[in-house]
Amino acid sequence: RSKKLIFLSIITLTISQFYYFGFNLDSKEELCFSEYFERETVVKYQSRSILPIIMDIKNPKGKIIYRQTNTSHSFTTTTQDNGYVNICFENAVFPTPS
Repeated sequence: RSKKLIFLSIITLTISQFYYFGFNLDSKEELCFSEYFERETVVKYQSRSILPIIMDIKNPKGKIIYRQTNTSHSFTTTTQDNGYVNICFENAVFPTPS
């Protein structure tokens, strides 16, 4: 099985909050997080992984505002609406045959 360790940082600049945590993803596994933000909140997302992962960020209306596949992600946005922002990670690497 191909596992990836991902470190995620979510920084809310206007209220100076910082969250930092790590997690593992198995092959083809997806993990999503939601966080509520007020309108006009500046938020910076950063993640690092050993192998490339897909990272999606959706605004409160469900529109994808960031989607990249990489080992390092950094994205800053100012929220346009009150609501939950969703951030999802997917390990798109298929396991190597044994």
